[in-house]
Amino acid sequence: MYLRFFLLSLFCLTFLCAEEYAQPYIMPEITPPCYYPISNPVQVKIGGDLLVWTAREDGLDYAVSGFDSSGVTTAKKEGRTHGPGFRWDLGFKAYLDVNVPHDGWDVKLEYTWFLNKDMETNIDSATLGLPIYSTWIYDPDDTIQYADKVGGDWRLYFQDMNIELGRCSYISPLITLRPYIGLKGSWQVQTNNAQYHDILGNDVITNSLVMKENFWGIGPRGGADLNFDLVWNWKIITNFATSLLYSRFSTDMSARMPSEPGDPIEAKIEDHIRTITPVFEFQGGFQWGTLTYEESFGLIIQLMFETQSWLNMNRFYNGFGTRNGNLGLYGFTMKIAFNF
Repeated sequence: MYLRFFLLSLFCLTFLCAEEYAQPYIMPEITPPCYYPISNPVQVKIGGDLLVWTAREDGLDYAVSGFDSSGVTTAKKEGRTHGPGFRWDLGFKAYLDVNVPHDGWDVKLEYTWFLNKDMETNIDSATLGLPIYSTWIYDPDDTIQYADKVGGDWRLYFQDMNIELGRCSYISPLITLRPYIGLKGSWQVQTNNAQYHDILGNDVITNSLVMKENFWGIGPRGGADLNFDLVWNWKIITNFATSLLYSRFSTDMSARMPSEPGDPIEAKIEDHIRTITPVFEFQGGFQWGTLTYEESFGLIIQLMFETQSWLNMNRFYNGFGTRNGNLGLYGFTMKIAFNF
């Protein structure tokens, strides 16, 4: 009898345990998604940025002062290199961000437009009290080109498109992290011009140089947004991104180098390069947001400092060969976005 009771108890215990473990296992939510707290299940965010940026590129110097006719440094005054006078200009960004109903993922599309025109610079040998020599044009017998007056200007036309797939989640009650992957595409045009007057001591001779660089690139992009909640709807926001673009550079150089008045020597050079271009981006600043109209509409305002570094973007060609230099974009970005 005791054996029957033991076997019956064992059977019942096994049956109950099997029923318990037959229930579907639901994995706990480790990193809950972060949405803007509005009532709509599918959120759409549209916005625009006002850019106050400047662009700087290495290797654009068009003249050097402080050498005598034999190329030896003078002891009268300290010379230096002379290049474009970079300035600040306005641009804009426009973007669309949609939260899809799958584990809190979102898709973001962002377009950037920026035109930077430097301040045209002119230098005079008499004003400096130093001789001036060209860094772009050289004499056919490889001698240094002297000039009494030199002028130059540089311009950048910048367009950029980013597509991101990301997920914003809470990693603590007050900190959110949004890693993302996607694609970057960019199209840029640079122009660089220089004029050298009174070459070889003849005041009627002017050498001129006109250069243009066309660039396009496309490739993978990845990064993360890290935000810290403060008080009164304020946040500290930081964004990091890096890209590797398959790129094509097309450069044109046209130089007018007269040896005497009425007898110009003209040179035209074209160059085409395909390479991989690394890009690094950073944003940091503050955000404020609020809800309106029965919590179905959100307003977001941001003020950020942004910087971008494009490696080896100076591919201008002169008589000495191709120059290399990094392109840097940086400045302030002011955003207004609407979430609904």
